[in-house]
Amino acid sequence: MPPLRRSICAFAWEGVFTAGFGIWHDPLQETRNNSDGNWQPSGGYEYTDSSAMWLKCARSGCLWCGFLAKHFPRTARECEDSPLLTVRIGRQPRPTSMSDQPMGEYDDLTIVLNKDAMTFRLYTSADDPAAAWIKGRTRIPHVNDTQVLALAKTCVEECARDHEHCQAVPRHPSGFTPLPTRLIDCSDPRCIRLIKTDPGARGTYIALSYVWGEDQPNRTTRANIPTYMVRIDPSLLPQTIRDAIRVTQALGIRLLWADSLCIIQDSPEDKHRELAYMLNVYRYAYLTIDAASAACASEGFLHNQRPLNTQAMLPFIGPPDRAAPSAALTEIGNVYLLPCDSVLRQTSDVETHSEILSCASQTGRRAWCLQETLMSTRLLVFSSETLQLRCQSAIQNIGGALHRTSAHWDLARLPPTIFDAVRPASRGSEEWWAVHRIWENVVRDYSRRLLSHPSDKLAACAGLAEMFAHALGATYVAGLWHDTLLVNLFWQPCDDGAGRLPPASYRHDGQYRAPSWSWASFEGEVMPRVSSLPDSALRDESTEFQAMAELVECAVMPEDENLPFGAVVRGLLTLRTRMLKVQSIVGSHAHRASLVQYLVPAETAQDAGHNELGPHHSNDTVPSTFSKPIYLWSRLDSDEDDTVQDLWIVPIWRICKANGGILGLVLGEAEPNTVRQTASGGVVGRVYRRVGHWAIDPDERRRDTYAWELEEMFKANQAVDVRII
Repeated sequence: MPPLRRSICAFAWEGVFTAGFGIWHDPLQETRNNSDGNWQPSGGYEYTDSSAMWLKCARSGCLWCGFLAKHFPRTARECEDSPLLTVRIGRQPRPTSMSDQPMGEYDDLTIVLNKDAMTFRLYTSADDPAAAWIKGRTRIPHVNDTQVLALAKTCVEECARDHEHCQAVPRHPSGFTPLPTRLIDCSDPRCIRLIKTDPGARGTYIALSYVWGEDQPNRTTRANIPTYMVRIDPSLLPQTIRDAIRVTQALGIRLLWADSLCIIQDSPEDKHRELAYMLNVYRYAYLTIDAASAACASEGFLHNQRPLNTQAMLPFIGPPDRAAPSAALTEIGNVYLLPCDSVLRQTSDVETHSEILSCASQTGRRAWCLQETLMSTRLLVFSSETLQLRCQSAIQNIGGALHRTSAHWDLARLPPTIFDAVRPASRGSEEWWAVHRIWENVVRDYSRRLLSHPSDKLAACAGLAEMFAHALGATYVAGLWHDTLLVNLFWQPCDDGAGRLPPASYRHDGQYRAPSWSWASFEGEVMPRVSSLPDSALRDESTEFQAMAELVECAVMPEDENLPFGAVVRGLLTLRTRMLKVQSIVGSHAHRASLVQYLVPAETAQDAGHNELGPHHSNDTVPSTFSKPIYLWSRLDSDEDDTVQDLWIVPIWRICKANGGILGLVLGEAEPNTVRQTASGGVVGRVYRRVGHWAIDPDERRRDTYAWELEEMFKANQAVDVRII
């Protein structure tokens, strides 16, 4: 055994350090105890110590005991009640991506103290003796270093040459890689210039994904483009584009695409034409540079990475020689442990999305950058924490460098069923289900991101929508899918965890985003589908759900006919269903339930739906008051809608379970000026807008709430055409 380090107590040195922190043992997992059903940890290395002795060693300067006391303060406080300390430590199973490829060259080390657990990232420097057994490496501090960029170049070339999934990504139907209309020629550092490609030209280029974050006064315009075609003065360019030119040259590529220079920014015609081609710009690029660490274009991304303040350095003893197990342990190195966001209980069927992206990503906060990320074959990500290559086969940190994990769920890449779909998925197939679920994940990620111009809500995801439309073979209507529209209507704003919703919504800031029935009308993160509607609701032959509304019409008018997946100027949804006017709602933003105190039947068919469908049902048909109030689970989309006086509820789905239930929308009458702006000239009479959704939960029907009376009221009313904008 190597001589005792004075900074480590003898008990820890002869135990956990000699055992190599348990990494030579089976991975640390949790299994269920058959006798009592409780979860029990297994694998790794376990030892028991006196709690009093542990704290004494920690106070005496033992690095290991002090490390545990620092990161497990609750266990330290509870020592009086638990005289013995049980420690289990070991590596976690290597997480895998959707394609079962390694997601990074690192080791996760989980430590369990009594009942508390915490996971750490284990890494070392490349020249340390411990590097023979520990895969994770210390962070690359200088990403602008020539050797670092050369290492990145090698990784990119290996991907292009050896990765089967990346080679299988389809090229243009013509069989070659088409070039965008304009590109930046980076071949001569002394003469950077803009070039216009010939129709049908092919070649290799790099694209840039970055955050503008500010005005770019020297962007390409109709006035300066003749000058830029001759030479661009580098001093005029923001630092992020200058850094991208440097990386492009280091990777041995001549051409670079950046939107501020390659699109004529003051030409609406050129912008619309290039936006229509945006999907192909990133899809066919050899590589996309992701300037993830730059909050604005002037910051640049080739700067030194910030140091880590929460890491701990501990000695590491290598394993015994397996050919001579009795040989003494002599190899001593140093390793670092950094807390990460993983948890102990992970199973192989749970996708660990938090392991994919760095937590410090400026492009990860911007809406336009999501489709640039997901549509790219491979990305070289310059974050503030690591230099990383992401492709269709793997995600790897350049040089095995450490990166901190993100606590926020996020996407890394699209599966082949979407990215290189040759033909649409068959409706109802497993592939079709998977595409729908991934779209919902994309919507949630996209909706939380920021836009400088809210009117770009649909335009900034148009390329992704086009890819999904091809994969599904479905008609796209302002963020939703026509063939599953009655389910897609049930999106829900995400609250702050205490039931409070953000006050902003589509109609309050004067900028039109989308029709009120689309999630794109809401400013903020949304849940694309409420939990009350599982996948089974999408099945044509579903016996669990029965539609209580009929889709009559759903149409949108695009801002530009050449951009059918982009911004819209208006939309109209017509449902044939029944209506009830809610005269008073109390407590509409309680987190669980809203109290409906008084209900009246829908107005006459002619007044409410503008169709003569039969005789009007008078108030004698149903009770006008109730002996008890009716409880509905009702969520308005914005707190500002609390002031709306006249609200209607319409049923959309019946839950056909033992106790039954109903899901529906809450509607308010659209303001006259909104109707004129967003509805076509043929729409007359009363028009509504979505303000929320409601439900009669099956569990609530067990209560004495008289919810059945509400169902009877709907049945007594005639169906009308309800127009929603």
